[in-house]
Amino acid sequence: MRAATPPRGTDRLPYFSYAMFAGFALTALVGPMMNNAGLYWIAIELTTLVSTLLVALRAAKGASG
Repeated sequence: MRAATPPRGTDRLPYFSYAMFAGFALTALVGPMMNNAGLYWIAIELTTLVSTLLVALRAAKGASG
């Protein structure tokens, strides 16, 4: 089964944004489930990185239109 591809000439940013939001939700949910302090720290840092990208994408989208 192939992934849905956007029509030619359209922006791929919404697809990437949805994928990043899913990644943020995953890291935010997995973080508290960690039983090791080191893995918990990594999960929290991943949540921070993903949320930073989401904010940057939102700011870029708002600035352009």
